[in-house]
Amino acid sequence: METTRLIGSLPKKVLSPLERLARDHIIDEPEVTAMQITQDEEFMVLCSSSVFAKLTATEVISMIWQHALDQQNIGASIDSIIKLSAKRCEDKPFTIIVVIFKNFKDKINKMLE
Repeated sequence: METTRLIGSLPKKVLSPLERLARDHIIDEPEVTAMQITQDEEFMVLCSSSVFAKLTATEVISMIWQHALDQQNIGASIDSIIKLSAKRCEDKPFTIIVVIFKNFKDKINKMLE
């Protein structure tokens, strides 16, 4: 069983052996990183560790740029990341969130002019 995280706190009751096993693999303290977002930022990718265990940051970034420039479709880039992650992560659950900032859309429009 792999370690996972949850939001909230684990119950403080008496736990069965199965619940104790689960408790040992669930962390209720989220991993948080703060950063200042500037006008130069184009997009932000938030993924579970299982995605970045199988895909490099360069692969993810390249897929976003490639689909945005070739197809002018950011949704297609997210679909390709999801499909490749599903293929490589096998049966492990994963999460992918891509936040597109206005600067990215402006850059794409200028590059396509």
